[in-house]
Amino acid sequence: TVQFIRSKDAVTLCLNIIKPGQKVKPNWKLNFMLQATPVKNYDARKNRVIRMYGYGKNLEFVNTPLTTGAGFMKAADPQYYTDMVKFFHAKNVKVTPYTAPTFITEERPEAVFFKKHWWFGFEDPYISRAGWKKNWYCCSPAVQSLADFYVWSAKNFVEAHKLNGYYYDQLHPYANAGKNANVGYEENGIFYPTYPIRAQRQLFKRMYSVIKKQPWETWIWGHMSAKLNIPVLSWLDGYFDGEHPFAAWVTDKSY
Repeated sequence: TVQFIRSKDAVTLCLNIIKPGQKVKPNWKLNFMLQATPVKNYDARKNRVIRMYGYGKNLEFVNTPLTTGAGFMKAADPQYYTDMVKFFHAKNVKVTPYTAPTFITEERPEAVFFKKHWWFGFEDPYISRAGWKKNWYCCSPAVQSLADFYVWSAKNFVEAHKLNGYYYDQLHPYANAGKNANVGYEENGIFYPTYPIRAQRQLFKRMYSVIKKQPWETWIWGHMSAKLNIPVLSWLDGYFDGEHPFAAWVTDKSY
């Protein structure tokens, strides 16, 4: 389907859309998009730093019950949280709090008030089993008010506690057909779902800019098991495939 054809002085992208002899309707039209991925000035040898979560760690992500929220976090006890970050920094451990930017939770009053505008209509069925106080509701980065509030909230959180960046969970895109969430399209009276990948890219691009403007070293990493959503991953410093291997550290202390 996709070919990269190399010649002496060019590389040609060939997309084989129609099979030989395939019949198409006279009014048939194909729309597609090519999305450029930013290329970072990255020296692999210079930046080859082992970052570990667990035994002998130099990286920590801080989870419930010290924070409230999902996509946009807030310290449950601001002073205690600040002191905890200072404790880790004294041990040369960077703190990157856990967030799930594609979800909201009713732990935060903003999520309750704006739920009808931000919510996809999908709930994560595993959250309550995992011990979280409130359920998670999948939200849409294509809603401008959500994206703006998330960036503003994240900036305040990082600067208030001198955090070293973020850990993003649930990074893969979710499909939805919600008109209020600015996703989906209507055809012949039926509303079909779409994936807001371009909106995701814009959100994480803004997040990258905000976090990298801090006057201290920052690290942004994300979890996206067995998926490659490049428009999002291109705005991270590290990619973590599968939280389940954490259990391996109990026995052999390695990932």
